[in-house]
Amino acid sequence: MPPTRPAPDSLIQSLGAFDATIQRLALAARAAVIREAPDALEVIGTGGGGVAVTFSFTGEAADAFVYVSAAAEQVDLGFSNGASLPDPNKKLATDGGKKRKLKLVGAIDLRDPYLVTLVQSAISKAPRPGDAKPAKKGAK
Repeated sequence: MPPTRPAPDSLIQSLGAFDATIQRLALAARAAVIREAPDALEVIGTGGGGVAVTFSFTGEAADAFVYVSAAAEQVDLGFSNGASLPDPNKKLATDGGKKRKLKLVGAIDLRDPYLVTLVQSAISKAPRPGDAKPAKKGAK
């Protein structure tokens, strides 16, 4: 397994509110994303009783391509623009918007080729520094 960067202390502290299984799974999901996108920037957020690590190449939340969210009962791997990803097996859950997520049962999920392909597809579509921003609706 290729090396990954250490988790920030703030993430370790935030995850400390959860049991060891949730902590390990959240950190394993973070490491899996970093292995696929080692140059991605991560932003750690807390709220609503959960912890989220959002990844983008620009550092802007609007450009996030994937996120790991941890709560007391589960860890999700989410895709900010998941509606645009190929999901022929319909594994991704929807909230009715463009986000999609997958509840992780264990670290074995992170090695599933289907999931790895979804992460790689999200990475390929992610905005990069210097990319032209799309015009806002209604702008002239």
